[in-house]
Amino acid sequence: MAASKYPPNKTSFITAALVAALPFAADVLVFGSTGRAELIFQDFGILLFNAAFASAPFIFIGLVMRPRQSVTRALWVGFALTVIVWAAYAASGRHYGLSHEGGNLNLALFMILMIWPFLVTIIMGLIGKYEPGRAVAPDA
Repeated sequence: MAASKYPPNKTSFITAALVAALPFAADVLVFGSTGRAELIFQDFGILLFNAAFASAPFIFIGLVMRPRQSVTRALWVGFALTVIVWAAYAASGRHYGLSHEGGNLNLALFMILMIWPFLVTIIMGLIGKYEPGRAVAPDA
């Protein structure tokens, strides 16, 4: 694989680091607010995997796309969408921990989190490719 001729986008590393903190923040929110603080960071390996899996698209986009304003915008939009998805997951887990109702965990949200890195990569790629002011020639 050939190395990129462009320097990596520094914003990708910032957004990746922020996204990597989201699984840990969700863990603290869910277990800390439900009276089970002893469970915070109990599954540290799983949290590390989730952090790496969630932040990988941001590193990938930063490495393969030429640094420009539209790519930086795409990274921040991807970060905002990722925060929303992780916040919804944490809120669902918190509700489950407080309600003590069996089967009330939002399984659909868990499934979305499993495919979210792929979806956000596509979203950021589309936003990063769009450059306002650049005319698109119609196909002949």
